Amino acid sequence: MLMFPATAAHAIVRFYRDFMAAAPNELGTVLAFITAPPEEFVPVEARGKPAIAIAGCHTGSIDEASKAFQPLRDLHPIST
Repeated sequence: MLMFPATAAHAIVRFYRDFMAAAPNELGTVLAFITAPPEEFVPVEARGKPAIAIAGCHTGSIDEASKAFQPLRDLHPIST
């Protein structure tokens, strides 16, 4: 799961729309508006605050999956 601050919602949702329109059939994702959980993988300053989460799976190889998800990682999520 990649998590982004809710303050970036407009840019993230627009990017996600275009990203998924061109995504390979092997990639499935979901975008959700959440409250960042109080977990170690979430930076302390983001815990309990509104966030955007993108989770997904890829049915191809690990290398293909890594390449498919890279554009989302390039957006610099607050947690991965």
